[in-house]
Amino acid sequence: MLNYYQISISTKRSWRLIEPLQIMIVGDQQRIRQFIQTLIMHDWPLKVIVTDLAAFEPEVVAQRGCRRFQLQSVSTDLTKTAVVIWLPDTTFFDAKVVEPTEVALSLRTMIDELRSTVNRLISAGFAGKMIFDVPHDEIFTYFAAYFSGFAVEQIIGVGTLPQEMLLRNELCNRLGVASDDLNVNTLGLNTNSFVAWSRIYLGSMNLLSYLKSEDNNLDLDLLEELQATISDQAIVGNEIIQQKAILKLLDALFYQHAILYTGVGLKKNKDQLQLALVNRIINTKGMQHELQLPLSDQEAQDLATDLDFANEVITAIKKENSADGTTK
Repeated sequence: MLNYYQISISTKRSWRLIEPLQIMIVGDQQRIRQFIQTLIMHDWPLKVIVTDLAAFEPEVVAQRGCRRFQLQSVSTDLTKTAVVIWLPDTTFFDAKVVEPTEVALSLRTMIDELRSTVNRLISAGFAGKMIFDVPHDEIFTYFAAYFSGFAVEQIIGVGTLPQEMLLRNELCNRLGVASDDLNVNTLGLNTNSFVAWSRIYLGSMNLLSYLKSEDNNLDLDLLEELQATISDQAIVGNEIIQQKAILKLLDALFYQHAILYTGVGLKKNKDQLQLALVNRIINTKGMQHELQLPLSDQEAQDLATDLDFANEVITAIKKENSADGTTK
């Protein structure tokens, strides 16, 4: 059974909100505990409301050292809850399992549980945004929209944002430049990401052109090394970098720090729900303004392969659930 946690973010720091922001976290207790500990360590201006306060005794003690962060007992009113963050147990994930039908089998129980939880949230008045941080988050975002009927702009997967953040920092360190000097894009699924090298820019210069110039101290071997770095499957299960990505999304969604995001999205075509792995802007309205990113032929093919894989997993889950009547 999933555990529920609700957070209210106050108006302190530089953030400007008319009313406190309420957030619910759903998922594995250990993952949620780690996230709460991160928030306590940074004394975020949050009010975290949990269902079982006794289960968080160390955190209750620790939060006494905070001036802004608070940990309190549960509130059942979800009508003002702005976002639900999903942090499910990730032990199901096996990087060696790459057949769509096998992946579907490993996810089926969790998708059934997702449906039940979505129904409970809606019954309690929830109508906000959803953020999913889990391997194969494209599958979870699809079925969350499928079960809830929410606008596709409201449902977001963390996707390859952690990989993009790592890549950006690696390039900053290697090139000796500021983050704002770089335009970086990672593509694909969080379990199979790759870099759009043709679309990475240092200032106004394409990175590939820069590496080929004679006045730099780097070579093209850097690309292979960095691709290996972001392809590391351990990133998907690294709670620290995943938490940083969640906070970046919250910053974009609620604190007017919009970002250009390449990752898991959804769209509707003639009322049919479809996955979309495209560039979008994330701002206070959710995922907005689909942007066409010019890709090389190989990059476009790699992206299509990832999308086909995800759709095969979705089809397999629907087929299995239709057979026993669990998917409407």
